[in-house]
Amino acid sequence: MTSGPGTESAPAGGSEPTGQAPAAPIPPVRPRRRRRSAPPWRRLLGLLLIGSLLTAAGLWATIWLQELPLHRAEWALADGRVEAARGLVEDFLRGQPDHEAAHRLRARILVKQGRWDDVITIYENYGAATRDDLRALSTALLREQKFSFALPVLEALLKASPDDPDLLHETTACRSFLGKHQAALESAERLARIPGHEVRGLIQSGMIQESLGNHDEAIAAWAGVVRSDPQLEQIQLPPEQFLARYGESLLNAGRAAEAIPWLERSIDVRPTPEALTMLGECREQTGEPEAAARAWEQAVAMQPRNEHARHGLAELALGRRDLDAARRWIEPLAARSQPTSAAAYLMQRIETLEGNAVEAERWRAETARLRELERKRNALHQLLVDAPESFWARAYRAYRFAEEGNWEEAGVILSSLQSGEKKNAFVEELLEAVRRRRALPPIERFPTK
Repeated sequence: MTSGPGTESAPAGGSEPTGQAPAAPIPPVRPRRRRRSAPPWRRLLGLLLIGSLLTAAGLWATIWLQELPLHRAEWALADGRVEAARGLVEDFLRGQPDHEAAHRLRARILVKQGRWDDVITIYENYGAATRDDLRALSTALLREQKFSFALPVLEALLKASPDDPDLLHETTACRSFLGKHQAALESAERLARIPGHEVRGLIQSGMIQESLGNHDEAIAAWAGVVRSDPQLEQIQLPPEQFLARYGESLLNAGRAAEAIPWLERSIDVRPTPEALTMLGECREQTGEPEAAARAWEQAVAMQPRNEHARHGLAELALGRRDLDAARRWIEPLAARSQPTSAAAYLMQRIETLEGNAVEAERWRAETARLRELERKRNALHQLLVDAPESFWARAYRAYRFAEEGNWEEAGVILSSLQSGEKKNAFVEELLEAVRRRRALPPIERFPTK
């Protein structure tokens, strides 16, 4: 049979290739392994875990929403909107008066408003839970001059943040007030090593050194301030005060001529009785009595009961044998309930030169009494410098706090002195006076050797 168009005859023997690749073999089908279903307890545990997470998230969201006014108050405080923050917190506390976190946030707000007593009371009642709380508490305690309570808080904060310049500054001040001079110098020096805070640290070092009578070290610190900040733009006290302190250290170190330019610069910024008085003393020491008199008269005009200026003017008048002028300058000081021995001695000289023997003898006895009292004060002050942690140095520091009206700090120090088995009668009497806020035992009775 002949093939028609488009047909091909089969190859002979049926074995020749046709031009197409042979089909690939089909792999055998393997039966799928059936997954074992999780045990029912696992499914239940998973559902419980998911449910717990959802419940916790819902609870957290509910609490967060309930405390949304507090979050808004924190945001307002961070933005400096103190009154708005306070209003939000106080509204919240009307509904939840026992909410501790709200009270602590209110304390941090009150710090910004200078309500130190209220801040301390809140933290006494509710504790401090965060670093911000401790920072607020330390600020309030320091401002209220509760140094014994402030120092442990500040030192705990400083241990966690050893290079915090504000903490170093406040810790230095607190240590200095409590007579911990070496520790105060160490923290002041650490502050001075922090870039951008050299001036703050040097000023604190200078003030501590001057209080210790280390005039050369104080002068070195003041010179460092001027090198770091010639225009005195970074110092944290009025420029006239800093300049006067520099001049005072030079004067105390016996360098009156060098002190004059600094004191004059202080007066140019703003005249103060203190700077004018020291300038008068410098002029007197450098042999310029007329210039000294002008400076002292200006000081008295600004501060009529200025002791040092009146004393200087009376001395100049006595040098001219002008007894009336000398009496006019010194009598307001002598009329005080507790004059200085220098004023009493000037009155003794005036009465002697005028031939008033009885009055001269009265003033002689008064001069002797006052000198003994001042000798005791000076000895006690030196004790604060030489042995600041000793029993009697701490007792005298408490006495001085009480004299200044800081009864609480005085009481804390005295209570610590009387905590042992052996008690001191004078300290016991002093502590009782402090507790009752009444007159202190006379300083003449303070035990000294």
